[in-house]
Amino acid sequence: MSFLKKLVLSSQFRVLHSVTQAKDISKFSTYMSLKAKYGKLINDHVTNAFYLPIGEDGSDMGMVLYEQQKGILNLHHTEVPEHLRGKSVGHDLAKEVFEYCSARNLKVLLTCEFLQKFYEENPQYKDLVVKR
Repeated sequence: MSFLKKLVLSSQFRVLHSVTQAKDISKFSTYMSLKAKYGKLINDHVTNAFYLPIGEDGSDMGMVLYEQQKGILNLHHTEVPEHLRGKSVGHDLAKEVFEYCSARNLKVLLTCEFLQKFYEENPQYKDLVVKR
């Protein structure tokens, strides 16, 4: 079983304690998903991507790619599995990422068109977004 799958299927502490060394723990952080149909949002600091496991077994993943620039996360690409497009998964993924950033007082730059549209429809996140 892959490390990512173990991380998704088990509690964060148990998995990180059993499959990583202490020095590797800082590479990942998770945020409890607001919806039961998803797993925990994973922020992989190594690949600069947020991953959201979808479904009970977590076999599908939505992702948002980012670059960190001067303390700002440039969210530049969002992707969900093709067979789940048009079923609000992208919207839910965007909400999870915005909530994660909000909880940590992170600023974001939106260069992904999908996330720009999500933001236009959800102005409650105006304190997070910086303009170019």
